[in-house]
Amino acid sequence: MHPHIIANFPASFSSYFDTSIMRIAREKDLFIPEFYNLGDFSTQAQHRIDDRPYGGGAGALIEIEPIYDALTLVQDKIQNTKDTVKKIRKIYLGPRGERLRQPKIEQLSRELQNEEFIILC
Repeated sequence: MHPHIIANFPASFSSYFDTSIMRIAREKDLFIPEFYNLGDFSTQAQHRIDDRPYGGGAGALIEIEPIYDALTLVQDKIQNTKDTVKKIRKIYLGPRGERLRQPKIEQLSRELQNEEFIILC
């Protein structure tokens, strides 16, 4: 399994992926995650990826440009390693989506076992 993980704080995954069964899977090349820092795709000097909501109001929104640029780079990277052009599965972890529970993880594991795919956090 080869997930490409795009996140604002990719270093936060290391404690989980560097221990226990995940570490063993990585050592055996059964699980090969690649991380991308969404802030590296920001056009702002401070590498911020959020902005005020259009039209005002409370809260913040993630800018689309860093997401688009990150997805484009990762998709191009995956396509350049393949002999054929193939649709790349993307998984978006958002607050309004389906809850990611064990049965769904097991299903995805079976479906994506030998695939490269993108997870946007």
